[in-house]
Amino acid sequence: MSEQLPQHESQVEPDEVNIPLLSIVGTFGAVVVLLIILLLQAWFYNLRGTITSERTLSSGSPETPLGRAILEQQQQIGGYHWINREAGVRAIPIGRAMEVLAAEMAAHNAPGAKAGEKEKGP
Repeated sequence: MSEQLPQHESQVEPDEVNIPLLSIVGTFGAVVVLLIILLLQAWFYNLRGTITSERTLSSGSPETPLGRAILEQQQQIGGYHWINREAGVRAIPIGRAMEVLAAEMAAHNAPGAKAGEKEKGP
């Protein structure tokens, strides 16, 4: 006895793709990605503007730590003050120091100066 098993029709899903749903999901995804990119750019430019204004303000304003440091440094290189009173070391303005150094170098490199001979100061 040869029994044949009844053949059942296979339950195969159709190969159709739901095009309207796929296009809606794709469009929604593209819009979300575009919004994320635009928001990140806006955030970046806002942050860059804030940092730029802080740096610009701080370099010219004595109310900020950087402004105070710049002002203090300009006062130190532009004026006379004692560095070490006991040793007799005194600071002079940077412009005057460059003039003195240039005069010393010119005197040292004068045609009458011998090689290896240093000019004695007062």
